[in-house]
Amino acid sequence: MSNILLVRTDMVSAVNPCTTHPLGILYIASVLREMGHVPKLYDLRMEPGGMAGLLASASSFRPDVVGISSLTVESEQMREVAVRIRARFPDVPILVGGPHATSYPEKVLEIPEVDIAIVGEGEKTIRELIPFLASGQAPEPVKGIAYRHEGKVVIHERQPYIEDLDSLPFPAWDLLNLDAYSARRGMSTLDPRPYMTLFTSRSCPYQCIYCHHVFGKGFRARSPENVIQEMEQLIRQYGIRDFELVDDIFNLDKKRTARICDLIQEKELGVRLAFPNGLRADILTRELIRGLKEAGTVSASFAVETASPRLQKLIRKNLDLEKAREMINYSVELGIITNAFFMLGFPTETREEILSTIRFATRLDLHTAQFFIVTPFRGTDMAKMFEEKYRDLNVDYTDYDYNKGAYNLSEVDKEELFRLQRFANFTFYIHPRRILRILRSYPDKRALIRRFVTMARVKILSGKRGSFVE
Repeated sequence: MSNILLVRTDMVSAVNPCTTHPLGILYIASVLREMGHVPKLYDLRMEPGGMAGLLASASSFRPDVVGISSLTVESEQMREVAVRIRARFPDVPILVGGPHATSYPEKVLEIPEVDIAIVGEGEKTIRELIPFLASGQAPEPVKGIAYRHEGKVVIHERQPYIEDLDSLPFPAWDLLNLDAYSARRGMSTLDPRPYMTLFTSRSCPYQCIYCHHVFGKGFRARSPENVIQEMEQLIRQYGIRDFELVDDIFNLDKKRTARICDLIQEKELGVRLAFPNGLRADILTRELIRGLKEAGTVSASFAVETASPRLQKLIRKNLDLEKAREMINYSVELGIITNAFFMLGFPTETREEILSTIRFATRLDLHTAQFFIVTPFRGTDMAKMFEEKYRDLNVDYTDYDYNKGAYNLSEVDKEELFRLQRFANFTFYIHPRRILRILRSYPDKRALIRRFVTMARVKILSGKRGSFVE
């Protein structure tokens, strides 16, 4: 039996204030428990002690293994955690997993203190890896890892993706300080409240060139019964009835989506559902949106990205824009607080195409919208397509957020791109009809006004912008 410390790094900022439960680590923790080990979570986003608190917690726990989960934008803090842990525990193996390790295993292993990077889904890998670490043997047979050998980085083939997601144990919720998460906004447009994040499926079969491949490109889903069982346990154990479903594409299987909605009503769970990112608009129907509403959906986000048919083909999203418009507006009509995502600065994008996206967004009956600058993260098809022009994709992410850009792939210059982004936010939010729509939709008017003013200040008035790679 080993003590295994799991650390989640931090990126919360004024522009990105959302904090969600670290489901990846919590699934790993449950697998470790099944193996007989003792996991402990330290989430740097939530713990008031910061790095000093982490080291104090680690010292009292005395870990045999340390695992760090990190996004690419958190890579500098991941490095600091590894350095500090190694200084305190010279002989403890340090593992790094999550999206950053999957996309940049070589960069992760440039950090001398990191022993192994876990690439892709971690549940099978951790089952195979821990016994090797405990015995001191080299993990040569283990799939899904990268490590140094004789001065070179060795990257093993990935584990086969987990097809039967029902076979996984539920996340180790008891490792969380639920009150701390309840005091923060999650990924949805809703205000802070007691809630839990759920993954009901993994991966998406669409081939969008800007998207990650952490979970592969084949849709894998939990059964409706398994999803409802998790909800029921969370209601019974913690009294939680608010859920944010963070699938890549929750509604791909229409029958499965309808069955989950039906079960929620049949069992009279009385839940509220939010979909921060996992609904594709053009494969929805009015009947399915009504089913989601009747099951308790109060908030939904839709990824439109661009209103240019040419760019929809280029980025391989191929969204039916008119169908998306209809479903988004119908969502608003049913009283669902509705958000949409747009991306500005796609490769070869012209000024007129950017303006067409802004016009499309402002004419929708949306409550909120977000306008991001396109970034070709390594490991995406976009990065591969344009690596000849932008050879070094190892951007310094220490001051990065999703509203700023590190690259300008468009046909307009960088100052014009940022000016158009500011114009998009100003045009969208400073609109009397939209302000009235928002005021009618949110019950807590004072909290809403505070949030709207903050959003306007951050998104419209802030002059701080990232530095482009030239």
